[in-house]
Amino acid sequence: MTYTNKFPTLVVPVPPDLAQEYYLQKSNDWAYEKEWRVVLPINSCSVVLRPRVISSVIFGARADPENFDAVMALLEERKRLGKPSVKVYRAELDDEGFDIRIYNPR
Repeated sequence: MTYTNKFPTLVVPVPPDLAQEYYLQKSNDWAYEKEWRVVLPINSCSVVLRPRVISSVIFGARADPENFDAVMALLEERKRLGKPSVKVYRAELDDEGFDIRIYNPR
């Protein structure tokens, strides 16, 4: 991750040399997380990772429900294939403050 105080400027269409940079930037406010992200170019619908590379996924508070459902379906298929499970969490914004609650939706 690159932590910065500057919001990235999105360019459409995305130049090939900048395609991944948008996904690797986050506000300095989140630097304490020391987050790692895996970003792969979209040139195939099949991505092969070592079985335990991804142990959990956190969906942001504004994550699209259709994306959540699609990932859940993929994780169910992964389970049917006998692959290691992946923990799933969702973020929820507090109604009265700045807190974010992370919970397991299952």
